Amino acid sequence: MTTDNRVERARGVRPRGVVALSAGSTPKKGVRSPPPVALEYAEDVARRVSSRDVPVRNGFIERLDPTSSGDAPLAALLRGGQGGAVRLKLLLSMLWFAVRWPHDTSYPARGWAALLGLDEYETNGARRISAAIDWLEANKLLRVVRKPGVPSRVFLLDERATGHAYELPFTALDSKKDAGEELGRDDYYITLPVDFFTRGWIAVLSAPAVAMLLVMVLEARYSRKVKGMWHSPKQASERFGLSQDTRTAGLQELERYGVVVKRTMPVSPAVFDMKRRRNIYDLHMEQLLVAPGQTRPKTEITADDLEAAAKELEAAAPSPNETPRASDGPAPPSRKTAATKASSTKTRIKKSPTKNAMSKGTTSKKVVRRVRTAPS
Repeated sequence: MTTDNRVERARGVRPRGVVALSAGSTPKKGVRSPPPVALEYAEDVARRVSSRDVPVRNGFIERLDPTSSGDAPLAALLRGGQGGAVRLKLLLSMLWFAVRWPHDTSYPARGWAALLGLDEYETNGARRISAAIDWLEANKLLRVVRKPGVPSRVFLLDERATGHAYELPFTALDSKKDAGEELGRDDYYITLPVDFFTRGWIAVLSAPAVAMLLVMVLEARYSRKVKGMWHSPKQASERFGLSQDTRTAGLQELERYGVVVKRTMPVSPAVFDMKRRRNIYDLHMEQLLVAPGQTRPKTEITADDLEAAAKELEAAAPSPNETPRASDGPAPPSRKTAATKASSTKTRIKKSPTKNAMSKGTTSKKVVRRVRTAPS
């Protein structure tokens, strides 16, 4: 299906109790609403990074060296004991936030906890964030400068756990091309749409669901299709290092939220062969453009849209000389939360007055955005 590259972008959050729906679907159980405080923090960060999408290198998701016995960082994050969900979501959030050189942030732990929708974000949630930062530092994904009495200054490192300083993937690609260096598959990247954060998906999806979303987007990039994707259990284990339980739980959850649709297809073409069928999956990235539980937009995101999103992200890359703002952290959320924002399902929408967590001013303007998804 072709698309005009525009989608419905409903502002605000939905009332509690509404469940995810897609065209022709029926309500399903187990769909959660993001906490209003998570939405407000996400909106504040989105303003700071100009609503940019999030690039994630392939080498973070899949193991590209078949002779290596180690896991890809994604699998290592989930297997590294308790707290895997917090570690994974925190790192993705930092990749989104620390977009400007030197790719650092001093966002307080309670702020990250609120963004991720953790319970008791001021206390226990903040402690879980601190533990996750310690783990990410020990595993060469972050560098932390600590000072007594103030939030730690956290610097991103390459998400492939090389220990090298972080550089935006498309900037690094250009540098290697200019230097005549050989490009590897792990140098390329996918993107997550900014709506993954601002619509609250980061707060409601489990670690297996987030992991499988990354895998599905990567698969769509290489197959250049968003429908009919399949990989054998052996291939999935070798490439991604994720257990069968993690893959199954993640795909089931994404299906429940309408992000993927499972179908079956026959694999025995001969008439007299025993009939066998396999599960295949269609990826609906457009579901991420609305809040969890809202009806999926009718305009589909195609493989061509995924490629266009990469070019749009590169065009919006911050200048190296741009004044860094990533180290600034938003103030605690205002009492008037994002739950007061009105929803809309029109392609062209008028922003509802919203309260900035950093100021008391309001804004009102028309917003039209292009599809932002994964590049190829």
